[in-house]
Amino acid sequence: MKTKIIILLFSFFAFVGCKTGSSNTELETLKTQSMKLHDEVMPNTMKISEIKKQVLEKADTQDDAAKEIAQNINSKLQASEDQMYKWMEDLGNLMNQKTDEAAQVKGYKDLVSSVQKIKTDTDATLKEADAFIKGTK
Repeated sequence: MKTKIIILLFSFFAFVGCKTGSSNTELETLKTQSMKLHDEVMPNTMKISEIKKQVLEKADTQDDAAKEIAQNINSKLQASEDQMYKWMEDLGNLMNQKTDEAAQVKGYKDLVSSVQKIKTDTDATLKEADAFIKGTK
């Protein structure tokens, strides 16, 4: 009987230990993925101010319809910039939170998902701005 209890306890702790280890690996993977995506998006985010200026300069030489398009593009660019800075604030808050590992994993999953959307939106808006500046739109 004593042997069965020892084996059962050992099995339980081994199972819990393995589960914690895999979760820790998942957390580290999510942290790495978050930073990788950050490093892909941030250089474009830092260009937004200059691109907005170029869009407005191009719009100054255009008709009212083009000026409206330029304002729309600049609104999207501003939204992309704001979203990225908000994302970085959320990342900092998550990094400083003293929560359990499951909450951290969920938080990083949410951050990865949101920065992927920010990347997609930013890339599309920058492409739209580039086309406007070059006069192809």
